[in-house]
Amino acid sequence: MSLHARQIEVLKAVILQYRENGIPVGSKCLDFDVSSATIRNDMSRLEQEGLIVKPHTSAGRVPTLEGYRLFVNNFVEEGMLVVRSGEEEILLDEDNIYQAISSISQKSNSIAFAVLDNNTTYYLGISHLLSHSDFRENLENTSELISLLETKHVFAKMINEIEIQPGQIRIFVGLEKVLPVHINCSMMAVQFSTQNISGVIGVLGSVHMDYFQIAQILKEEIEKLQGGNTSPVLLNPGVENI
Repeated sequence: MSLHARQIEVLKAVILQYRENGIPVGSKCLDFDVSSATIRNDMSRLEQEGLIVKPHTSAGRVPTLEGYRLFVNNFVEEGMLVVRSGEEEILLDEDNIYQAISSISQKSNSIAFAVLDNNTTYYLGISHLLSHSDFRENLENTSELISLLETKHVFAKMINEIEIQPGQIRIFVGLEKVLPVHINCSMMAVQFSTQNISGVIGVLGSVHMDYFQIAQILKEEIEKLQGGNTSPVLLNPGVENI
């Protein structure tokens, strides 16, 4: 795939506008210092590459999973996903973990989960799913995600088989790449470790999620658990805090 810089910026603009209002985005809605015809050509190229698609009822375009993957790869810097450990490990109980995922779920408006090394699994936030149009409009997809979570031992096994490094938030756009199920959603996950409890904590939500904001939420809560002071996300100077 060979795209020039403006085409990647057009993809970013489509994603931001679609996430903001949920309406397919047309070329006239995008503010670039070139003609609408040029933007239409750029969007046509993005469509040819499978990064945006035209819904059958609209003249606008919406981002695809591949579009979101390219967006994450281009606009989420590795440095912003680093989670710091505390200077001194602290003792926790599982109530602390439950409180952490409750906070993550409420702040992110998504499902938050924890899979501990003793295979205990927690999740909260099922009710948030229907606040997102992609889950409301595809109830089969939503039901499959809920079923996966409810089968806790299967979900824990799947999470434990994914390569998730300590202190580094990983982003997965579309779970078919990492789990043996076809569920149209995104996941962020990170390993954590304290003196007596370790495991994986993460977020499951819409592919249209605010990746930067949710990375910040996850980062802050994990750093609190690990006894560290929270640190701001390190953003690419050319990228908005979206």
